[in-house]
Amino acid sequence: MGFDQTAVALLTLPGNVAYLPQQPSLKRSMLEIPGVEAASLTNEGPAGGIYWHEQSFFFDRSPVAQDWRAEVQIADPDFVPAMRIPLIAGALPDSNEHEVLVNETLVKRLGLHAPQDIVGKTIALNEDTDYFRVTGVVQDYHRESLRAKIIPVVIKPEGGGYNYLTLRIRPDRLQSTMAQVQKVFTQYCPDILFDCQW
Repeated sequence: MGFDQTAVALLTLPGNVAYLPQQPSLKRSMLEIPGVEAASLTNEGPAGGIYWHEQSFFFDRSPVAQDWRAEVQIADPDFVPAMRIPLIAGALPDSNEHEVLVNETLVKRLGLHAPQDIVGKTIALNEDTDYFRVTGVVQDYHRESLRAKIIPVVIKPEGGGYNYLTLRIRPDRLQSTMAQVQKVFTQYCPDILFDCQW
């Protein structure tokens, strides 16, 4: 698939706006659990789903959109290392909401010779006035089945809150760690049902 699916849990976060400011501190608390190896705030798992959005794509401040569209995956900068997706050029974004990663297929669709050629360039989506600086390129990974064609992807942070907390758990501590994950979640969200897929 292009990412490591072993012992990954997808924890549903409350949609109530009152809980949105707590998402970063909840993530930090989860990382303090000994069996949690990595964590990322996302709108969907790496295999995609209803929160993936196909969008128009503008490259290098061109006023004309490309004649193809890109899929946007909303995730914080820790998503790539958490899912062990290889970074093949550039660097991960920092917490800046105006920095993004793209995949190899997007670079090829632009006709660039090497992944490094897009690093530092800007893109825009859906005629937004906001431009995003590309900091790096990730190796292609499958968002659907292995039979499905890999499509251009932009991995972009979200400023307004996320739907899930993706956790990588040590396989030898799975049961005990998930019990701790539930305990920490309940401390932050005492009136919300614990919903975690793994």
